[in-house]
Order: sequence, then C-alpha cells, then structure tokens
Amino acid sequence: SAGMTLAPQENCSYTISYIGAISSSSENVTFGYSGGGSPTVPLTINWTSGAPLVYIANNGGAQTAGIYKCNLDDNGDTTYCNHDAGFTGSTRSIAFAAVGGTKYLYATISDQGVSKCSLDQYGAITACDNNSGAALDNATDFSEANYIVFATVNNVQYAYITDTGNYNIYTCTLANNGDFASCSEPLDLSDAAGIAVVNVAGTPYLYLTGDDGNNKKGILRYALNPENGQPTGAAQVVQLSNGDGYAGTGTDY
Repeated sequence: SAGMTLAPQENCSYTISYIGAISSSSENVTFGYSGGGSPTVPLTINWTSGAPLVYIANNGGAQTAGIYKCNLDDNGDTTYCNHDAGFTGSTRSIAFAAVGGTKYLYATISDQGVSKCSLDQYGAITACDNNSGAALDNATDFSEANYIVFATVNNVQYAYITDTGNYNIYTCTLANNGDFASCSEPLDLSDAAGIAVVNVAGTPYLYLTGDDGNNKKGILRYALNPENGQPTGAAQVVQLSNGDGYAGTGTDY
C-alpha cells in the first residue's frame, strides 16, 4: 500500500568495494522495516578491495612537483591522475610501510629529507609529519635523501635510504607509530642512487646502483645481516656499469 516500505523476505548479499580495503571479508547483520512479514531480514555485506592505485613522485618545478595518485583500469593502464593536494615539494621517491596496523607513505624530498605521511581510507594523503623522529631532515641527517625502500629482515622491518650527497646508505628501524627509531650508516660508498631489497630463495639481499669506492661500479649486491638488517661484507657486482649509464633507481619485485 502507499507509504509502506517493503523489504526482501529472504537472505540478501551486498558487495561494497572501496580502495581503502586491504583484504576481502564478510559480516552478517540484520535490518528491520515497518509493515508486514518478518521484523528483521538477514543481510550479508561483502567487503572487497577496490581498484589499485599508483603513486608517482614528481621532482619537477614548483607547479608540478609532488605526488600524483592515479587510478588503474582492468588492463593496468592509468585512467585518471590527480596531483595530491596533501603533499607538495620536489619529490625524489616514495615508499609504503605498514606499522602497527597502519599504512604510511614515506617520501624523500629534495630540500627536506624524508617525510612520513598519513593516508585516508581512499588513499589520499591527509597529513605529513616533518618533525624530528617522524622524519629525517637533510640539515641534520642527510646531505640529500634520494631513494627509499622498506624490507623485513628476520621479522624486523627496516627502511633503507640512499644519500646522493654524501654517497651513503642509511639503515633505519621503525617505532610503533611509524617514526624512525634509530639510523646508522653501515657503508662508505663513492656513489649511491637506486636501491631495492629482494628475497632470493628466502634470503634477503640489498641491490643498489652505485660505486663502492673499491673499483666496483654498477648494480651491486650486499648480503643483509639478520641481526640488525644492515648491509654486510664486500659488494658483489651483479651488472657492470656501461660507462656512467647505470640505472638511477630501483624497486622491489
């Protein structure tokens, strides 16, 4: 009749997909309605991960520098890119780390160092912390922070950051809130640029593009000490440089 809201008389299933979801899950609830039939009807809500996002660091001029957040279609092509208003600055690289159940974005900035940023459920940057501890500052910690990557060694998560000013690598532990707890410089290099950590047959190795200062130049590999996560031993040359044309960046794969 007029004014009566009818509801299904049997179980229902409804799927909600959003970018912030990191895994699929389900929950069962009931809802009520007025007018005839059963007072409540079971409803299953299925939470599923939304389309993945791509984040791009831009080291360009004042109008374009920063971080771009892009959507991907089913073919893996970018469909829309937005200059994230939550972050500005000439950005060298970005990486993500989940600490204490919260995912953070970390960015290396040409004139600042490393910044820790919070994300909302849609993947947008809400705030960036440049304070000591949460971030590493060029004035006190780096000559110029360049590339950053995170890796877990012996169940401990570390950040690895290259410094293109003093040609070194920082190994940092993380506090429970995602701040940098302590950092050390285990290597004395002549050049350091791109960096990645890769597990090979269960063993983590650090790969970097640079020069160890001992006539080893190109893509170098270091073993990681399971006790402290630091690169250890002599560099192994994985790929010799082609003049000065070796790669300038790297990532996990």
